[in-house]
Amino acid sequence: MDGSEVDLCWDTGAAMSVFDASTNLLPKQEVFLYWLKVYSKSFDQGDNTIPFAAIGMHSDIFNTVGVSGFIGGNVYEGNLVIFDFPGRTVTLTNRRLDEFLSEGAYRFRFEVVDHVPIIKISVGGKQFVAEIDTGSDGLVNFGSMETIPYTDRAEFRGDLGWDVFGKRDSMAETKVRSIEVLGERVSDVVLDDRFGRYHTTAADGTKITNVADRFDASIGLKFLENGVLVLDYRTKQGFWKRHQGVLFPNYIAPFLCAADGKIVAVNVSLKDNPFHIGDRVLKVGGEPFSVVDSHIVNNRVELLRDGTVMTIEPTW
Repeated sequence: MDGSEVDLCWDTGAAMSVFDASTNLLPKQEVFLYWLKVYSKSFDQGDNTIPFAAIGMHSDIFNTVGVSGFIGGNVYEGNLVIFDFPGRTVTLTNRRLDEFLSEGAYRFRFEVVDHVPIIKISVGGKQFVAEIDTGSDGLVNFGSMETIPYTDRAEFRGDLGWDVFGKRDSMAETKVRSIEVLGERVSDVVLDDRFGRYHTTAADGTKITNVADRFDASIGLKFLENGVLVLDYRTKQGFWKRHQGVLFPNYIAPFLCAADGKIVAVNVSLKDNPFHIGDRVLKVGGEPFSVVDSHIVNNRVELLRDGTVMTIEPTW
């Protein structure tokens, strides 16, 4: 970006593109104009230059996620956008949706509110409005699960500072009877209520309202990460195709991790929880820790605590 290589998050849940105001990427104004270079091998287009507006913001989210900014919905409007999560590619194109529709894919219509794509989902047989949020790390996140039938529930406490719209010192996980999202129906699945109604502050102190205030839920990366999502912002049509063999969580996690493996919150509802805030997870099930393990663990865990390596067997 502007001749520099930076790490950015493609975030459909953000109405505007947002950058870390503490870096030297931004001049000292509230709103900026940038030129983002995007390379698309699929269509042999070479380097394309895309102009977009961005907002400077002070937030812990940039350090926690390890990025300098988020590419928001104001970039996607007017384009067909292909998120190939297993292939780790994002493509913006002006071609037709039907050129990419693959056999077995679930086709759907969506609305766009302030650059954010929204659809209807069903949880426990009840309809909700949800945003499709590629910048959220949860499965399906709610602000409140109180009206949804559930079979188990647990509370987490710690420093949950990854939310761009504010810090929380607690959240909960809830096992629900069923969810129906993007043509898939799953029984006995664990959801989060970390999707809060927060506000944040721009670089100049201006208060910015979270557009998610008007939605019930967000569909996050843990739902999307094993498939291909295509959104045509021109026609408000899209399709979704999941790779086979994907398992959804059906148990409550004992802890939550940041991307670097540091435990930031523990399940206080779990009796004799052996994990501590500040522990750093090294391996899960004998394999090196990855961000995929940051939320869902039911296996042997090797961690570092006060300079000592410990192995904890699953008893939860």
